[in-house]
Amino acid sequence: MPEKQRWRKALLAARKIFKGGPPRDAGREEQVPDSLIRDAMAYSQVDPPAAWDRLTEQYPELRSVPKDFVFPRPPVIIRIFTVRQYRPWAIAACLILLVLVGLSYPIIKAILNRNTHMTTTTRPHRSDTIAVKASFLQPGSYQLSLTIPDNKTIDAAALPHKDTSIYNKVVVRREGQGTLVYKTFHPPGKAPSIFTLSTPNGGWYTVVLPDRTQVTLNAATIISFTSAFGSRERVLTLGGEAYIQTRNQQPGQPSLLIKLIDEGVTLRVPPEATFLNITAYDKDHDTRVTILKGAMEVEDSAIAETVKLVPGDQYRTHGRDRPQVFHHVDTAEAIAWTTGWFTFNRRPIQEIMRPIARWYDAEVIYDEPPPGTFSVGGLRTWPIKDILQLLRSTKKVDFYVDRNQIHVTRWKP
Repeated sequence: MPEKQRWRKALLAARKIFKGGPPRDAGREEQVPDSLIRDAMAYSQVDPPAAWDRLTEQYPELRSVPKDFVFPRPPVIIRIFTVRQYRPWAIAACLILLVLVGLSYPIIKAILNRNTHMTTTTRPHRSDTIAVKASFLQPGSYQLSLTIPDNKTIDAAALPHKDTSIYNKVVVRREGQGTLVYKTFHPPGKAPSIFTLSTPNGGWYTVVLPDRTQVTLNAATIISFTSAFGSRERVLTLGGEAYIQTRNQQPGQPSLLIKLIDEGVTLRVPPEATFLNITAYDKDHDTRVTILKGAMEVEDSAIAETVKLVPGDQYRTHGRDRPQVFHHVDTAEAIAWTTGWFTFNRRPIQEIMRPIARWYDAEVIYDEPPPGTFSVGGLRTWPIKDILQLLRSTKKVDFYVDRNQIHVTRWKP
């Protein structure tokens, strides 16, 4: 029943009750003023019970009308749905939606994992719980030892600053902090002498070879060459990690040969400017050669093949597995250590702890190594507890430090 007709009927009934009988003229129905109906409708749109109370105040005769007559209770409707009431296309749409949600789940999960793998580089707060004694696990510094042909070992820090020193057919000059310029002279008709340069755990140094090749040695790295280097040959033996930057050579100069110790791998670098990073620690059983500029060839005796590398390529061997070449790798991560950074992107904990142990001269003990990978980064000048706290903030790994030993275990809430 329309709103207006309902109110008209209610008010008309009230007037009949008030007058105590039917209208005077049985053939004519009592009329209710439209103004009264409009007021009732206006009030009822805001608050029907309040509208009734207000009308009964203005027209007391309405109090005799039952409220249910004016505001009837809506009927209770119970509707039973059956499958037949739904159209086939609606059922098909629901099924398609469920399939799409199932297919999109791996993509959504990958995006979330990518966000969680973002490299953490924020330095942790000092209130961490990893305690390290001040006399142990200090960050590395500039350290280099020179071994000349008479088996005499010289500490680079003992060399005079910007002064030339001559040791058995070799001329060295320490330029600035952490840089050594190396020159050799080889008398004709004599057998070449071997020179060795090495950094200990917690040390690094930059050496400029006689052919102007710049070699930055990371911790626990050794290189050797002969007194004929740069004149008749360019052969360098390397074990550890080094960032090598060669310069354009004079016409007729031979290629630079880099032999990796105990790896059976030889790198052939042409006499053009080439930048490459080599990681070849014998104990790691993991060799990586990353090229940033120029071109080079890799000769591996294990496969009797020669592989050509261009910028962005990485030659990788792991144990006795067949070597692989990866393209478009993150070269910035490979040389981050040369700029004073640790950068690890989706690396297992073992690969992360190796360079940390070498830099802080630590022994790592895996009580319960955690699974999965980690993405963290920090300055190499930070105390060891700050680096470990970064890893610990992932809530996947925990550490306990005892003097120079770092115990690695799974995170336990």
